[in-house]
Amino acid sequence: MSLGLFCALRALVETRPPDGWFEGDLLWFDHALKPSTVLARGAHLSLPDLKASDDATRDEYYDAFGTFFCQLGEDEAVQFQWKVDSDYNAELEAYRKSTQQACAEGWCARVREERYERYRRREQAGDLRRERLDLYLARRCSTVPNAGFRTQEQIDRYLEQNAKNFSDRCLQFAGRLPGARIEMMDNRDHFRAWRAFCQPGLRTSCDRDGSEFDPRGSILENCWPGGGISTRDPEGNVFFRLDGHYHTLLVLRRWPMETHFGIVWALTSALAGDYCLTLNCYPLDAVAEVRKTEDELRRLRGSRKNEDKVSLDDVMARKKTKISALQGGFARPFAVLPVIRTWDLTLPGLMAKVQALKESVGAMGGAQCYQVEDETQAKCLFFETLPGWTGGRYRDWDLFALAGRDPSVCFLQDLIPLSSSYVGHPEDGEALYDGEEGNLVGLRTFAGGTPQHSVMIGTTRVGKSSQTIDYLSQTDCFFAFRGIIEEGLSYGTLVQLLGGESIILHPDGDLVLNYLDTQGLPLTRLQVGTAAGLLLVMAGKAADPAVNQQRKAMLSEYLEQLYIDTWNDFRLRHPERELEAARWAVWFDRLRKE
Repeated sequence: MSLGLFCALRALVETRPPDGWFEGDLLWFDHALKPSTVLARGAHLSLPDLKASDDATRDEYYDAFGTFFCQLGEDEAVQFQWKVDSDYNAELEAYRKSTQQACAEGWCARVREERYERYRRREQAGDLRRERLDLYLARRCSTVPNAGFRTQEQIDRYLEQNAKNFSDRCLQFAGRLPGARIEMMDNRDHFRAWRAFCQPGLRTSCDRDGSEFDPRGSILENCWPGGGISTRDPEGNVFFRLDGHYHTLLVLRRWPMETHFGIVWALTSALAGDYCLTLNCYPLDAVAEVRKTEDELRRLRGSRKNEDKVSLDDVMARKKTKISALQGGFARPFAVLPVIRTWDLTLPGLMAKVQALKESVGAMGGAQCYQVEDETQAKCLFFETLPGWTGGRYRDWDLFALAGRDPSVCFLQDLIPLSSSYVGHPEDGEALYDGEEGNLVGLRTFAGGTPQHSVMIGTTRVGKSSQTIDYLSQTDCFFAFRGIIEEGLSYGTLVQLLGGESIILHPDGDLVLNYLDTQGLPLTRLQVGTAAGLLLVMAGKAADPAVNQQRKAMLSEYLEQLYIDTWNDFRLRHPERELEAARWAVWFDRLRKE
């Protein structure tokens, strides 16, 4: 076979997207189940705001990801899909549904409807920001017999076992990440992820519920929009058309000189939207990597001896550390494919985004990226980044990386895009607010039926009362009784809007609160202390704490004398009740002793 014919056949094979099925909550990449089939399952990984996390939390994330990488099997791989969009459709619809279910009316209904419409307009305009991180665990079915399984029951059992295995491992992994939540994908979730990846224009449409999913259709039949024709502009930039957008790819060709936790945030915050980052991580043979490193070390020793280069000592020391980490099981070698894809409706807009991404990559400690300039390469790399697909053979762009629990040599964990918009608890739909980075945050007042306490801290006249009024306005429909105790009547207008009435207490008013009343309970030291504290506040506190304590003691003494005098007057008017009170006192004293 001639070289030209071989290259043509290779290009033909590698420029076809992988096809398969959505089956058993898995991505099944093949037409039949055989040893070369790749099965994958995805998971939505929701992370806290790690930009403000402490060193201990970051260390836990580093160790958890290092352990996760080291536990991957030889026939397994992992893919990280990071993307940013403005899709809060599910959260907004849950908010509207809860408004209808709670039968909100009046002021509360108007506030919630305004909030819904405002965020819906911002979502459609692309002004909201939602960063998402998906993890796909994949494995090649090397344990399947060459002749395949004989019955459908065996196939179903095999798929069920793999789906459960992927789920258990992902849930166990997420349990080691402080503040993280993980949600395993099913067939419809895989369909949505694939369709959003291949048709980014759908992210701004109203069809997000997966109603067009055909369980009997293949992956491409369900999700592939057609097109994908690569071409060049007059300046030589390569792009391809897909779903009415211009797309182009950037590939990292050199890692940063030094890495640290969060170094990738320069890339994840580069643009407001319309780009994604894919990391395919393939385990390598640690023994082969040790032999390769030892050969390199021998050559370095020869150069050090012959040329007397002192600068080679540091390089040799790093090689030795790498060998020790690999042999001790604290590190594992990986081949990593990092690809950035961006798209736009116009070519000038696309090129502007490419330039911004290149500058962001350059800010990552000297990392370098390459804009793909060949049509066939662009197609092959795009197919390698499809959600869950790790069975491609286009490995010309892989970079070497080490992952594990040895910070001196392991750096792959630092390059994972651990950036996910914090959304709080939007599924309950009680209240929605703007986040700091264009995200929406949901708040709830109850968790598992237990009321949640809250504290608002701020200086004078910064809007604490206004924020509380907004929160009460959104959540009023969920409560049968609302009571506000305040000083200054800051919530008077809110009470009127909700159809209530303010009860104002002042010294000259007709309403009073008898702080001396025990409500029929025995007099205790707590009752006296509380009454004395209230009197101290009403009289005004001094700057000296010692003076306040002295005043409180004096007030307590007078209060106790007041209770004694009141009792003496009562028993003189009702002598028959004195014996009854004595019986109760004796009974309470016995209970206390027992």
